[in-house]
Amino acid sequence: MMIAYWPSLIVGAGIVYLSLFHAASLRLDVSNPDKFSHLLAYFVWTLCLTSDLWRAGVSFHRRVLWAVVFPIVFGGVIELLQAYCFPPRAGEWLDWYADFSGTVLGFVVIDVLYRLFPPSYIPHDKHA
Repeated sequence: MMIAYWPSLIVGAGIVYLSLFHAASLRLDVSNPDKFSHLLAYFVWTLCLTSDLWRAGVSFHRRVLWAVVFPIVFGGVIELLQAYCFPPRAGEWLDWYADFSGTVLGFVVIDVLYRLFPPSYIPHDKHA
């Protein structure tokens, strides 16, 4: 059962590794690369989660629970762990807000795209 969600599991594991064990330093041409990397990581993770859940025929309410609520709570827990358990890492509200933003953006993008252009592997009667 979990093997069906391998893309989401890999991206989620990567987020945990980069958040807790690796001081990621991206060289991006944006004003705040740390916040951008948070937004991008959670955007990609939510794309994977939502896609996996659509493919499995999961209802909209369960997709919201697992592809929106779970990553938002997960991001908050990661920030608390950084603040209290993994010095010199620091938990920041703005990091969590970037996680939140990437999650919501990713869910809206993929959900709208799948509703407008349903992939052939998704049965049409399971969209609700």
